[in-house]
Amino acid sequence: MFKLPVCPFCGTVYRYKEVFSILRKSLRIGKKEKSEECYHCKKHFKASFFPGILVLLPLWLLLSVGMNLFLLNRMTRLDLWLMFIATLILMALVIVLLPFFLTFRKVGEDTKKKDKNTKKKK
Repeated sequence: MFKLPVCPFCGTVYRYKEVFSILRKSLRIGKKEKSEECYHCKKHFKASFFPGILVLLPLWLLLSVGMNLFLLNRMTRLDLWLMFIATLILMALVIVLLPFFLTFRKVGEDTKKKDKNTKKKK
């Protein structure tokens, strides 16, 4: 599923720039407000990563290490700047792809699931 997230209430499609700003807000340390507001329907939702991010980060790590080992093997002299620039390019690629791994969920959805699970156990 490689697409930008949509509002869980009204289905409004968010643009890349808007999703990236929500991503930056959600990653801030010490943020008191955990939910975001839809600009169309004015309802609140949570922004979170779905499990696909667990595939992206190890893949980035493997590509970085593999590319650096390839460069070390092919270079006639040790040029660390080339390896550093290649790693930065891969890191920039991951940052560009991060908004595609964000999903929007209704604010009360997590608490409702927990309540249903506790009622079933009782």
